[in-house]
Amino acid sequence: MAEEGNTTGTHSLDRVSLSNSDQILEFLSHVALRGKGLTTESLLDTVLDLGFTEPTQLTADGADPDAYYHGRPNAWANYHVREWKRVLMIYGGPGRIRRYQITETP
Repeated sequence: MAEEGNTTGTHSLDRVSLSNSDQILEFLSHVALRGKGLTTESLLDTVLDLGFTEPTQLTADGADPDAYYHGRPNAWANYHVREWKRVLMIYGGPGRIRRYQITETP
């Protein structure tokens, strides 16, 4: 997760792809989502509440000024958490209402 240099105090994070369950849970514990729509001070708590207790894959991309990583704004806008055939998709972004959807793949 690289931070781009700037003078405004904001940061930009690279796309993330993880496939280790422990790393995924640790990562999610540092993400907070604020703004409109789905909000949480701990994305880990939300993911666990939705029944994703042993995720097998996570991707995160985009940028959202209302998403925070380690308390810093402009974290990722979109999150895909897979647990075997189930997928949790969270979509946000500047000026958007954050929504989520759970699907099952064949």
